Amino acid sequence: MPLDVRWPFPQCPPLGWRVTSYLIMGMVGSYSYFWTKYMNYLTVHNHDTLLDLVDQRPSGTPLITLSNHQSCMSDVLPNIEPYIPQTSKNITVLVGKPFSVKDLVEALRAENKSQLEMRKVLTDFIQGEFRSLKAQAEALHGQKQLRP
Repeated sequence: MPLDVRWPFPQCPPLGWRVTSYLIMGMVGSYSYFWTKYMNYLTVHNHDTLLDLVDQRPSGTPLITLSNHQSCMSDVLPNIEPYIPQTSKNITVLVGKPFSVKDLVEALRAENKSQLEMRKVLTDFIQGEFRSLKAQAEALHGQKQLRP
C-alpha cells in the first residue's frame, strides 16, 4: 500500500534556495561541532568502525547509518525550558557494530510476508539493536561520570 505523500521540497530548487540551504547546513554543522567539541567533553567510542565502513565498502554499495542521539545528550541539549544548551557536560557517542538486514529480508520474502509484516520485523530488529546500543552507551557514559 503506497503512501500518497507529496515531497515538500522542489525537484530542481532555484539558486537562491540552494545557496541558502548550503549556508544554513554549514552554520548548523559548524555550531554543532563547536558546541560539542569545545564547550563540552566529547568522547567517541569505536569511531574507527564507522570510518572503516565508509572507506572500505565496495564501490556501488550504499551505507545507511542510523542515528539515535537520545541517550546521553539530554544534559547538553535540554528538552524542557529553558532551551539553553549547557556547557562543561560529558557527551558520549558510541558507534555500534555494523549489521545487515539482507538475510532477514530474503528470509521474509521467501516466507511471502507482506510489506507491512516485513516493515514490522525490520523495525523490531533495528529497535533491538538500538536498545542494546543504548545500554552500552549509558554504561560507558556512567563510567566517564565516575572518573575524577
